[in-house]
Amino acid sequence: RHDEAVEAREKAAEIDPTCDQAVALAEVRVERAEARVRERRKALEKAKGDPSLEKALADRVRERWQLVVDEYARLVEQYPGMLPDIHLRLGEGCYELGRLTSDQGLVLQSIAELQREYTKQTHRDRASILLGRAFIQIGMHHLARKHFTQIIDRIGELDTAERRDVLFEAFYELATVLETTGDLDGALGAYEEIFRRDVNWRDVADRVLSLNARIQAR
Repeated sequence: RHDEAVEAREKAAEIDPTCDQAVALAEVRVERAEARVRERRKALEKAKGDPSLEKALADRVRERWQLVVDEYARLVEQYPGMLPDIHLRLGEGCYELGRLTSDQGLVLQSIAELQREYTKQTHRDRASILLGRAFIQIGMHHLARKHFTQIIDRIGELDTAERRDVLFEAFYELATVLETTGDLDGALGAYEEIFRRDVNWRDVADRVLSLNARIQAR
């Protein structure tokens, strides 16, 4: 099904070589890569940790992010300034591929792309979280800490579900930075900001209890 969709989009792009068709082609290619990742993940779950399938899954994940980087870098080159979220997609691809391959050059490229999107209101929240993670990836924990704090101050107590999730992400990422740099009390405080609002969010309850026990044992 995905191969047929890609083939159809390729033909459409040949007939009508416009920006919209190019984006649609990139999206179906990425969707096909994502489907292959899901297939490998399901196979691994059934096989209960088969090392060969683990490697196959890792290869598919890397292929997926390499495709994202290649496709959206091509679109940036072909249609500069015409695509509203192109730098966000490319930035996310560069970050994830850089994280998987330990290629700091890719992470630095992701920072450049995400900083473009950070100035736009439309995608600022998503770009903000990814940008902070990219700072962590290159060891700039002080910048990540400052960045996540700014996100929290900017968002405040907004009641929409989407903005709430971004706020929680920022508190969570800030907590991990503080914990990594040895500020356990600060990390606990950040985790507790999520805990007091939603005890079931991710593993925040376990994090609060575990970190509190470490602090008490000092």
